[in-house]
Amino acid sequence: MFSEEVRSRNLGGALPLNSKPNSRGTRTAVKRKIGYLVQVLIVGLIFFFLARNLYGNWEVVKESLSRFRFWWLLPTGLFLGLAFLMLVETWRWVLRGTGASLSFATACKIWFASNMGKYLPGKVWQILGMVYLSERRGVPKVKSFTSSVVSQFFGAVSGLLIGIIFLLIGGQRTLLGSAFWLWVILATLVALSGISLLYPSLVQGVMNFLLRLAKKEPVKFSFDSLSFLLYMLFYGVSWILFGVAFFFFSMGLVEPDINFLWLATAGFSIATVSGFLAVVVPAGLGVREGVLVLLLSGFVPSHIATLLALSYRVWFTLAEAVLFGISFLIKR
Repeated sequence: MFSEEVRSRNLGGALPLNSKPNSRGTRTAVKRKIGYLVQVLIVGLIFFFLARNLYGNWEVVKESLSRFRFWWLLPTGLFLGLAFLMLVETWRWVLRGTGASLSFATACKIWFASNMGKYLPGKVWQILGMVYLSERRGVPKVKSFTSSVVSQFFGAVSGLLIGIIFLLIGGQRTLLGSAFWLWVILATLVALSGISLLYPSLVQGVMNFLLRLAKKEPVKFSFDSLSFLLYMLFYGVSWILFGVAFFFFSMGLVEPDINFLWLATAGFSIATVSGFLAVVVPAGLGVREGVLVLLLSGFVPSHIATLLALSYRVWFTLAEAVLFGISFLIKR
């Protein structure tokens, strides 16, 4: 009778006696929460030390802010806009290399909308947003995903190249203590870039290896060496434009000489790529600022470097938000 009662209850919708909770789903949820907690702790710790640096020199910081020359925000915004548009056009070129195409207006709408996804935890939302929005415009998922991965690869490599080259041009030894190691890093990057240009299939293999480690779908493309070279050059121009924008922003707060242009470009490029490679924090929050402060501290006092890094993050994010809003006005 007992077994019949149990059987009737099970048929009525009760859980079987041998049922177990979904432990795999529980573990995944716990890991996700731990990951978010680690992100918050890292970002919070970095910003704590940056804020402490500002607080310790608050009188100087307050005086510097009171003397900020706001008219320098105009050329800053202009060069930021040019740099972002250059990124959009370069992505269109990469996308065209996969056999798909978008108009410039449509590409702007997709790129600026998906760009805000980088502020979400996980480092994947920007790419997922680009894939989703591109698919709605008729671009197959595999092509938009491939173009996104290739774009980020060349963006990171060219950013490091521009950063090291401009550090050497500006004569900055930074934390390495000697230009020798800068030359070593530059030579390594140039060698890797040269191999990438000569053997595009090798780049595809490396990308797919890294994607497999991240449990992502592999990419497949048929770019030639000339295309790779052009992508590298276009992204290099974008980094220079971003550097000029940061230089003009710095002019509003301090009065650096023209040599600071090299350091501004190098610092922003290396710091941004460092933030991109820091997979545990969204949009490189804190990491970009920390690296930028370290690189700028050899030219300006550390508290001024901190003020520059933090205030430029606010201005940069505001520019991204404005472009994100403008993208909604594009009807195409």
